[in-house]
Amino acid sequence: MMARNEQMEMTTGNSLRLPLDPNSPQSHALQDYQMQLMLLEQQNKRRLMMARNEQMEMTTGKGILAWAAATGNVELVEALLRSSRVNVNSQDAQKRTPLMHAIAVNDCQTVEELLKIEDIDLNLRDDEGRTAVFHAAQGGDLCIIQLLTETQKVDFSIRDCNGESVQDIAKKKGKQDVVAALAA
Repeated sequence: MMARNEQMEMTTGNSLRLPLDPNSPQSHALQDYQMQLMLLEQQNKRRLMMARNEQMEMTTGKGILAWAAATGNVELVEALLRSSRVNVNSQDAQKRTPLMHAIAVNDCQTVEELLKIEDIDLNLRDDEGRTAVFHAAQGGDLCIIQLLTETQKVDFSIRDCNGESVQDIAKKKGKQDVVAALAA
């Protein structure tokens, strides 16, 4: 009798005894309850991640993907890009994209990872009217200029709020290799 009780019952406190028989309706209810708890935990983790992202946006002015790109954390960028919760085209308070942040720190590897995303928009403008290629011309990194131009998604006709083209910016910087790459 003692072995049967140990096998068939689970005691939680002194007053509640649930049968552990896998075919009993109570066992199915317990399994359903546990599954619901697991799903709620997953939802709460997602909500926590979204709340942290919102908090980061409020404190730093940029989302987590932009922050990862700006700090050169290519592993985090890769992980975030695998998530359906991040928007590669998100813009911060100055309308800068994660790509623009990666370009600002001359991080060729992060730029390359971001450019792998098919729906990335290279022609989004920041609050000065500049696109990603403007930021690349400003930084003068030939590797990044080549990565951007190889996509064939760059609109070279765009002018910033001052009426300058990306070629004008490159010429001002005096980097002849960048000017040549933009002209090709």
